[in-house]
Amino acid sequence: MKNIKIFLAILILCSPLLHAQDLKPEYQKFISKFILEVKTGDKEAISKRIKFPFKRDYPIPSVKDKADFIKRYNQIFDKVLIEKITKSDPEKDWSEVGWRGIMLNRGDMWIDIDGRIISINNQSEEELKLKNSLIAKQKKSVNTSISNFKEPVAILETSKFRIRIDDLGNDNYRYASWSIKRK
Repeated sequence: MKNIKIFLAILILCSPLLHAQDLKPEYQKFISKFILEVKTGDKEAISKRIKFPFKRDYPIPSVKDKADFIKRYNQIFDKVLIEKITKSDPEKDWSEVGWRGIMLNRGDMWIDIDGRIISINNQSEEELKLKNSLIAKQKKSVNTSISNFKEPVAILETSKFRIRIDDLGNDNYRYASWSIKRK
């Protein structure tokens, strides 16, 4: 019975990997072209592949458009990400995952079947510094009663309320809401 539970746990954890398929030749073609664009540092060509607005890890603002992407290119495409992409093999390191798109390795990057970049799950040192400074700024700007948190998860607004969800660490989260008219 114990072995069956262990087997089922492993199966559940690995299930996303079971759905990955080898990349079709037509997808390998545009992935190869993308890899070359990254190798040559062709920001213009890469910017045409981005699906805007391009979300970054909260509270880092999304990349609004092509001009914003080109300005922030080095912040997003750091040495680590560039190496992962340029050393990748379209046939071995990229795989199709159904409606989710095409992923590099185990989800480092996602591209839709039209060749548009929809997600990059890599955070450069520069983005990490930016994130930490934005979090520190938020901690100073909120009421002291809610200024103690690890990182913000979401800030939402309705017509009447501002809602804030924060990660307090150790799997603890806080929900706070107040009138939209108040700071």
